[in-house]
Amino acid sequence: FSWFEPGDVSRGEGEVHSIAGMIETLAAAHRLDRARIFVTGLSAGGAMTCAMLGAYPEIFAAGAAIAGLPYASAANVPEAFQRMGGHGGPGGPSLSDKVRNASDHQGPWPRLSVWQGSADHTVAPSNAAAIVEQWRLLHGLAESPSASESLGPHRRLVWRDAQGRDAIEEYTIAGMGHGTPLDTALLGRAAPYMLEVGLSSTLRIAHFFGIVPEAALSETLVEQAQARPEPETATWREVKPGTGPRPQPKQQEPRPAPQFGGTVRKTIEDALRQAGLMR
Repeated sequence: FSWFEPGDVSRGEGEVHSIAGMIETLAAAHRLDRARIFVTGLSAGGAMTCAMLGAYPEIFAAGAAIAGLPYASAANVPEAFQRMGGHGGPGGPSLSDKVRNASDHQGPWPRLSVWQGSADHTVAPSNAAAIVEQWRLLHGLAESPSASESLGPHRRLVWRDAQGRDAIEEYTIAGMGHGTPLDTALLGRAAPYMLEVGLSSTLRIAHFFGIVPEAALSETLVEQAQARPEPETATWREVKPGTGPRPQPKQQEPRPAPQFGGTVRKTIEDALRQAGLMR
């Protein structure tokens, strides 16, 4: 996704317009409950999740960004690369204004779940804090979180609205690199960018959206679901059966702020594609 190109993240234009059109077509054709439409994604998908929430906030009840970046935090390839590394970018009030100015929507604003690995050297953890700040100000929430929860080594912060509803939550996954957090004892299989950390983002995001009950977070119900045979097309392997688990991606060392003097655009775009932040 071109999550940083103004022509692709502005309402009525480019990729966000195309995705909004697909959602509208599906909602109309299948008579979907428009109060239960959600968006989520990882990396470029996490950044595009924020773009969809920013450009079309009236469509979504909630969203979940995993290793994403704030809406409209970059406007070109060099800026995108800088923001990925945690360098520069507008502050909280300016970021919130970018969402306010993206449409004539006056609220209510979508709720948001934010997930970030503390050892992610592809998308710097500071981006998660920036996403929270962008939407916290839109919701008019206090600066300090309403609650803090320790989940083993991991941390969850929650900002609640005046009705006591969880409006924003932020998960920091200790020691995790760039990927989606899994608890493979409950759900899913480890793979590149699908990382075993002992916490299932899939189940917890679904619970935050309100589409599964609290009980669905328990091991018993998930094991019952896993006991059902999967269709053959649902199984994907990178290695031949019996050769062991897939190797996990190596964590990258922290990068210094990139310099763009004389850098060819294609080189930067290739780097973004390799990181999964551009198609």
